[in-house]
Amino acid sequence: MLLITQSGTAQSLNFRNFDPRAGLSGSETYWVIQDSKGYIWIASDAGINRFDGKAFKKFTVEDGLADNTIFEISEDHRGRIWFLSYSGAISYFYKDSIYRI
Repeated sequence: MLLITQSGTAQSLNFRNFDPRAGLSGSETYWVIQDSKGYIWIASDAGINRFDGKAFKKFTVEDGLADNTIFEISEDHRGRIWFLSYSGAISYFYKDSIYRI
């Protein structure tokens, strides 16, 4: 499950819970980043999720990931989003495609 907060006023926070029923690919979340374009990337036990503020897009081995269990995500200076998997394999997202190393 993923919890995202949005601040409304200085005194209150709005919370929104996301789980597989809301579009997450897995129930376990290991890493979350926000990239330079504003997307939120979520590493899970069942692939990667990219959240644009409204909807999730899922990425799995069928889309090119080296492994579905992803533990870490980072972005480099070229805007590539890197994924480190449970097996130690690395893949990255660049220009709407995923590539394996």
